[in-house]
Amino acid sequence: MSRGIATADVDGDGDLDFAVANQWEPSVFYRNEGASGGAFLGLRLVHPAAEGLRPAVGTAVRLVRDDGRVLVGQVDGGNGHSGVRSPELHFGLGAQPESQPVQVEIRYRDRSGRAGVLNLDLDPGWHTVVLPDAADGMKLAGRRDR
Repeated sequence: MSRGIATADVDGDGDLDFAVANQWEPSVFYRNEGASGGAFLGLRLVHPAAEGLRPAVGTAVRLVRDDGRVLVGQVDGGNGHSGVRSPELHFGLGAQPESQPVQVEIRYRDRSGRAGVLNLDLDPGWHTVVLPDAADGMKLAGRRDR
């Protein structure tokens, strides 16, 4: 009797793995070892905080693949009864070349509630983007993770 499922790129290879939580039975983890589905863009969108970095819940992302398909995502803290979701966003880019940057629009609110928009060109792969906080006068910071 399954009670929950979680998806994430656990091993950082660009494809999604998943775990199934069972009631009265052991939970099960499934690692995706299939052939690559093509390029991907993974984003960790965070705000600076006194204790380090925290997920930028509510931040929305829009990008256009090279084939014209529009992809959207939102950092969500979870939903449903006892629901939790990874704050990372994962976008499949299909056959797009790994060397071709992706145009990404990020809409967010800083810690003081001011709206901001960032337009970035990011290479496929995992990225951490520290969103600017107008209250602290901080600049945009980002890094390519892998």
